[in-house]
Amino acid sequence: MINNTLIEEIGEAGNNLGLFLVSSAVEVRGLFDPAATWFGLEAKPQSFLQTLMNYDVASGAYIVLPLLGQSDLINNASIITEGFVYPLNYVLGGHF
Repeated sequence: MINNTLIEEIGEAGNNLGLFLVSSAVEVRGLFDPAATWFGLEAKPQSFLQTLMNYDVASGAYIVLPLLGQSDLINNASIITEGFVYPLNYVLGGHF
């Protein structure tokens, strides 16, 4: 939702917010998806990499990092940022 908002996709951001609210309020332990079934809400994912590319951020140097592999700076920044923000990492206590 945040990435959708940053690149001015307000409709998709609102859709993702609605999906989150319905799933948080009604979903029963993952048995079914009430947001899609009852309201027709489908996820509109947006990555931090796409947000940075929208703002014409240069790809940067090509580097190889342990555990992340080979990539450029912008892609590694996206992977690291999304790893910190991804909620399951906090629930399960994992890292990336």
